[in-house]
Amino acid sequence: LLDGAARIEVFAVGPYRPVADDAAARLLHLGLPAVAATDPSTLAARAAALGLGQVALLLSGSGTAEELLAAADAAHAAGAAVLA
Repeated sequence: LLDGAARIEVFAVGPYRPVADDAAARLLHLGLPAVAATDPSTLAARAAALGLGQVALLLSGSGTAEELLAAADAAHAAGAAVLA
């Protein structure tokens, strides 16, 4: 799924923000089109801009962060694949 993605957005908030930055950098080094999205105020808007052939990768320790859940819903509604 990641290997064929046209774009990968790695979403995280709180203490997982540096993990998202690192994950995006590692994916870039593998030649995959990845960026980190860690600003809670823009997560849902960035996720809504995704579409078919693109992936939202969400990182969370609890799985209950409202910003990440909203981003997951927005990405899914836009037609992107969601990995959490």
